[in-house]
Amino acid sequence: MAKTKPTVFVVDDDAAVRSSLCWLISSLNWNVRAFPSAGDFLETVPPTDRGCAIVDVRMPGMSGLRLQREIRDHYPHVKTILMSAYGTREAAESALANGALGYLEKPINDDVLVDLLRKGIQSDNGNSNEPPLPF
Repeated sequence: MAKTKPTVFVVDDDAAVRSSLCWLISSLNWNVRAFPSAGDFLETVPPTDRGCAIVDVRMPGMSGLRLQREIRDHYPHVKTILMSAYGTREAAESALANGALGYLEKPINDDVLVDLLRKGIQSDNGNSNEPPLPF
C-alpha cells in the first residue's frame, strides 16, 4: 500500500505568517495545512500523518518548544522546524537538542526553509522502497 503524500503543517498564531508560508509551500505543489495554535494541531492531526511541521516558538497556550516535544514523542513521521521573531540561543539549543531540523529567525529565508523541508520529508521517505519525492 502506497504512503499518502506528506504534508507541511504550519503552526503559528500570526495569521499573516501562516498565510505567507502557506502561499510559499502551496506554490511548490506541496500539501499544506495551517493551525493558529499547538492545541489545534494536536486536536486535528492524527499521529499517523507524515511530513514536516513549521512551528513558531512563542504562541499563547502551549509553546512551540513544548509542541515540538509532543510531535517528537507522538508523531513518528513528522519532523519539526522551529521559528521565532525573538530567537534566543537557549531556545535554539533546546530545539536542536530535541531533534528539530532547524531553528530559523523571522523573517525566514525561503530558500533555507525549503531546503529544510526537503530534508525532513526525504528522511521519512528514505525508509521505504518508494522513489524519492520529486521536490
